[in-house]
Amino acid sequence: MKFKKLIVAFSVVAGMSMLVACGSDDSSSDAGSGSGAEVTTVASSAIPAATTVPTEFPREVPVITGGRYRLISPSPTQQSLEVSGLRAGDWDRAVGLLTQAGFTRQPGQEDLGSVKSATFTKGGRVVALLSNGAGDTFGIVYTTMLTSG
Repeated sequence: MKFKKLIVAFSVVAGMSMLVACGSDDSSSDAGSGSGAEVTTVASSAIPAATTVPTEFPREVPVITGGRYRLISPSPTQQSLEVSGLRAGDWDRAVGLLTQAGFTRQPGQEDLGSVKSATFTKGGRVVALLSNGAGDTFGIVYTTMLTSG
């Protein structure tokens, strides 16, 4: 029962991370700037998105490729990684990567169309996925933490 409460609390944290991530990013491309580079404005507390997974994110958690990556909450025991610039079909690919790596999907997941959530466990690690958006605005937040079990 304690483990189920932990997973529920963890899923809430993951959801809040997604809301914070979506609320703090004001991305835009400026075709008239002449540089051809994408201009991204983020809150001062956020780390700019990169084209590779940050080295601080646990390597034992497989992350979908092809997006832009931003570590939202780096700490030794819990990290949240926002992956933006994906397509809705990438949700199934992200879930498949975790399953292939030996993570077990936990019951009680949500699929509300453009918003999906899933929680996985493997050994002492919990990974929660939360998605939002559609088309070119689709993104996934991976939130992972170590448990005592």
